[in-house]
Order: sequence, then C-alpha cells, then structure tokens
Amino acid sequence: MAEAGHLDDSICWDWARSLNWGVIFIHSDLTVRIENQLGASLLDTGFEEDMVVPLADCLPSHSDEYRVLQDMVYAQREFRDLFLLWQTNGRVRHVLLDSYRIRREDGTVAGMRVIAKDLGNFISLEKRLQQTNRLLTTSKVAAGIAHEIRNPLTTIKGFVQVLDQVISNLPAQMQSSERNYVDTILSEVERVEYIVTDLLMLANPRRLEKTECSIKDLLVELEPVISERTLSQNIQFEYSAEDLPLLELDKEMMKHAMLNLIDNAIEAMADETHGDAAAGILKIHAQRVDDLIRIDISDSGPGIPYYETDKIFDAFFTTKDGGIGLGLPICQRIVSDHDGEIRVSSKGYGTTFSVFLPLSASKAAHLSSRSG
Repeated sequence: MAEAGHLDDSICWDWARSLNWGVIFIHSDLTVRIENQLGASLLDTGFEEDMVVPLADCLPSHSDEYRVLQDMVYAQREFRDLFLLWQTNGRVRHVLLDSYRIRREDGTVAGMRVIAKDLGNFISLEKRLQQTNRLLTTSKVAAGIAHEIRNPLTTIKGFVQVLDQVISNLPAQMQSSERNYVDTILSEVERVEYIVTDLLMLANPRRLEKTECSIKDLLVELEPVISERTLSQNIQFEYSAEDLPLLELDKEMMKHAMLNLIDNAIEAMADETHGDAAAGILKIHAQRVDDLIRIDISDSGPGIPYYETDKIFDAFFTTKDGGIGLGLPICQRIVSDHDGEIRVSSKGYGTTFSVFLPLSASKAAHLSSRSG
C-alpha cells in the first residue's frame, strides 16, 4: 500500500509541475504547500516549489487575497473560474482561480487545492484587439474623409497658384496686399494637405522599406532638429544611448514616429516657463533590454491624467487647442508595423513614452550566444 501511495504522490507532483497554471495546496490549518513553480510565482514571496509555509508568511493577513483564501478554506468552498484582481508586492495581476476539496481516507476535508492562471497577457491581448478594431473602423472613416477633401483641395490650390501668377503681372504697388492674401490661403491649404496626408497614413500605411539601421545613429541624425526645437521653447535637452545592435527598420517612418513623440513632449512643457528658468527637461535614452531595444522619451510637463491614458492612442482624441488627435495613433501604427509597442507612464508629474522594438530572432540568438 505504501508503494501505491508513493506512486500516486509522484503522479500528483508530475501533474502539478506539467501544468501551465499555478498550483498550491492550503491545509485546514492555513499552511500552504507550493506544488509547482508557477504557484510560487503567484505568491511572489521567494518561496520555492515543495515548501510548506504558513499562509500569513505568503500574504499579508489584512489583504483581500489572504481573506479570499482563508474564507475558501474555512467554508470549504469550491470555485470555478473565479476572476480576481491579485496584488502581491506592489504587482497587480488578473487571476482566474479554481479550488477543489481534497479529502482524507476517512472522508474529512484535509484542505483546498487551488489552481490559478495569471491572465495578465490575455487582458493585454484583449486590449490590443479592441484597439485594433477601433483603428480599423477609424481608418475606413479617415480614408473616406481624406479622399473627399483631397479632390476639391487640389482644385483650390491650382486656382490660387493661377491667381498668384496673375498678381505677379500687376504693378508692384498693387501686389503687396493681394500677395499676402494668396500666401495666407496657400499656407492654410498646405496645412489641410498635411492633415489629409496624416489621415491617409492612418488609413493606408505605406509598405515598409526596411534596411539595417542603428537606433543610435537615427537619434543622432534627429539631434540637431530636436535641439533647435527645444532651444526655441527654452527646454533643456538630454540625450544618451548605449551601443546597440542594428534593427530592420523603415528609417524614415521611424523618424516620423520619434519626432511625433518628441514634439508631443515639447508641447507638454512649452507653457511651463517661469522667468529665465528652463520650461522643462526633455530626456531621450536608448538601451537594450533582453531581446528588445527600448527608447524612452520623457518630459517634465504636467503629466497625463490617469483617466485619459487609455484614450490617447484613439484617433481624433486630443486635449490640445487646435489639435486633431492623429499624431499618437500614427506613431502606434508605425511602431506596431515594426512588431513593436508603445507604453506610456505618467504619474501626476512628467510623462514617459517608451518604444519597444524587437531584435530579429536570429540576431537575438547570436547576441545571446556571444554573451553566454
């Protein structure tokens, strides 16, 4: 019988280790046996698989997570697909939880086996899918608007250019005021053309022309433009970049995305001038993080309210006077087309946009083998 029991125990452990779910067993005295590594990571305490520890050593006794597990054991309650917001050591995750009564040979309940799945990736995937669906809908609308505007705009611009030629044949004393009107019209037409170009880029992004490119070199090329824009707004500019591996990029499109993010940062600080003091600090830093290149663009502006961070990548959402809300959606589209992502962090003061771009699988493997 002992051998049979030992065999069953071995099968149980192999089963727990093979699952892609966290597994723990909570005894009726509120001690916890950690049955696989994912179970240990769920508790996030540094305890290892196969350890038996008090529940109070795993979770603060005043926490919601502790109370859920305690009530489950005391009430011997079985759950299926219980969705929880799980917070340990300042880390917040979405967890799907099942629980099962485990009985002794005499039929009494020894405790509860808890099986939990961290849904963090699924929640993120769902958000990205929702963003993609919104972008597809917006793109169709944008394409229609752009085409409807472009045709009459071309006609207007053509007639204004003809008018400009007519004015050129007038006596010099008559040209000044008329030419000012023409210049103003052409300037506004060019502004609308720029908006139409953005609409078309959002609706029908061009085919990427990728070449091997250094992010560090790309940022160095942009540095004079950034320096001029920050200087004109009395903003301090700091830039740093590690030596980074080459990426396959459409260089012009990535420049467009970077400049959009940088202009946003500058505009966020432009109204913060106090006497002779700098209006703010723009910081750009590029580094390698595992198999990704990370570019942080940080400003010291007033920050983005938490209730707006989920909206800023929606087309036509803007908080700027005169803005149309296309810059960030276009940035996101360009970065996504490079299999990357943009994350934003803003906590009441200052904002950081982080662009993550992946190394190719072969390059990542090559660099890993060299570092190993």
